[in-house]
This record gives sequence, C-alpha cells and structure tokens, in this order.
Amino acid sequence: MPDALPSLTTQATADLHDRAARMMMARATGGLAPSVLVGAWVDWALHLAASPGRQAALVEHALRNALRLAGQGR
Repeated sequence: MPDALPSLTTQATADLHDRAARMMMARATGGLAPSVLVGAWVDWALHLAASPGRQAALVEHALRNALRLAGQGR
C-alpha cells in the first residue's frame, strides 16, 4: 500500500527545519538580525555600567515597586 504523503529526503527535511527556525527567529526579533539586538543590548549594558547614579535610581525605583507590590497582598 503506497504512502499517502510523499517521503522527504533528509536534506529537504533539514531545509524545512532551518526555514521554520528562521521564520520563528524573524517573528521573535521583528525581522532584525539577532546580532543587531545583541549589539544594542551590550551598548545599553555598557552605558548603564558606567552610570552609578542611574544604577542607584533604578535600584530605588525597583525597591519602591517591590514594597508597593508587597502591600497589595494584604
């Protein structure tokens, strides 16, 4: 009894998986190359690392939000 679906070669199956992975990556990154996103993140992280005042402000903001959130449970 013949199969209802034609069999795919190993290379064709690999190509389909590669294509699906690239489609998911494009959807997740909005079409931007992952290397561009990593570069932007590293740039942001280096600027933050060199800004102790901004770090302190962010910590204070996070603590304020945590205390506010903890008060919501009462």
